Amino acid sequence: EIMTGLCREEPEQLKWQEDLILAHERVGHVLREQRQFEGTLEAYESALAIQRRLSRAEPDNLLGQSDLARVLTFVGSIHRELEQFTRAMERFREALVILERLCEEEPENPLWWHDLADLHQEFAVTHRERDDLESTLASDRQALSNYEHALRLEPSNEQWQLDVAMVAAIIAWSI
Repeated sequence: EIMTGLCREEPEQLKWQEDLILAHERVGHVLREQRQFEGTLEAYESALAIQRRLSRAEPDNLLGQSDLARVLTFVGSIHRELEQFTRAMERFREALVILERLCEEEPENPLWWHDLADLHQEFAVTHRERDDLESTLASDRQALSNYEHALRLEPSNEQWQLDVAMVAAIIAWSI
């Protein structure tokens, strides 16, 4: 409440806005762990509203755009938990446009490629929950391709090596 008031009074304080976004995200994460998805969605939507404003104010800030894609993905994943699949896919598609643009603008940035792969995994989970196995497999394959690309750019990243192995195994089990 105090931070929200300060941010309203001095919207030019971008650091405060960013801190408020993170606070909303943390609240959302806690509520998600407690499976309180309506409250989670409210917290993530609050973060999204602020992040959208910041992203519009600084459209050339690639980190800000990445942050917007991250929050959109959080919101989409909660819509999926609430079985609001159309809304989930809308948010994921918004994030996809952003992340594809980031990968195009900075093709040597492995984080963008990894984030894009993570997003394709969100698509795959959503398709799987809707029993759309063909789209699930296509999304898994796209995720694998992007994980492999990220790993080529940062080959020593052990977590990303596991991501590649995990998605390859999921694909193998699906075929």
